[in-house]
Amino acid sequence: MKMPDQLLECIHATLVFALFIPFVYALCGFAPPEGTILFYLKCLLVAIPVSVTRTAVDRARTLGTYILVCAALLAVIYGITADAGPGGFTGLSALCYRLGLLAETAAIAGIRLVDRIKHRRWESIKKTDPLAVYERSFLDRPSLNNCYFIVMYLAGILLDAKPLCDIALFSAVVYLFPALAYTFFTATEHYLMLNKRTKGIPRRRLYAVSGGMLCLYAALLLAVSLPSFLLINTRKYEASGMMVGT
Repeated sequence: MKMPDQLLECIHATLVFALFIPFVYALCGFAPPEGTILFYLKCLLVAIPVSVTRTAVDRARTLGTYILVCAALLAVIYGITADAGPGGFTGLSALCYRLGLLAETAAIAGIRLVDRIKHRRWESIKKTDPLAVYERSFLDRPSLNNCYFIVMYLAGILLDAKPLCDIALFSAVVYLFPALAYTFFTATEHYLMLNKRTKGIPRRRLYAVSGGMLCLYAALLLAVSLPSFLLINTRKYEASGMMVGT
């Protein structure tokens, strides 16, 4: 189940990093001139560095190759965000977006590089210490216990930033599904690993039964969260006696 795990890990990292620019906008008092939906879609461009660095760190044979890939990636991101828009307020907000996306790209590339060094070190240690444990980066660990989106939602309320609140709420609901699927796959594979020498439930039957229950739970979760999507534009937020509306 390596491919589904990698896809879910990339979705996890994308949703986490996509909230950084809206948070900076809230701190600076900027309002996205293109509207919340289009602004959020632009923030999701962070999926490009997330997926590219993941592929590069797995396939690049040398450190130099990885650095060249990251340099080219930074150039591409800069080119995509090169149009800073007209001067004044819109120009400042566009510049903030460009710098934010470049900073995210550099941060992701750095985290991937550190992970690769740690993994190589773990591989060498494992030869002499079979019980050595490799601790994976947060980029590769989707979790149902992730409170990051709640913190961002509360930050949006405190900063009177409705776009941040809306984006954090939407991301939190969406994040539940890949995190749930990742937990399902990892828990199932762990069970099969523990019972591979026993005559337990066949792999296909286990995935069919547990997968059916997962889909049922996900459908119920979607039905419960659907009103949040439908009413997101009408929701108002209070902070310090002030009201933030649409």
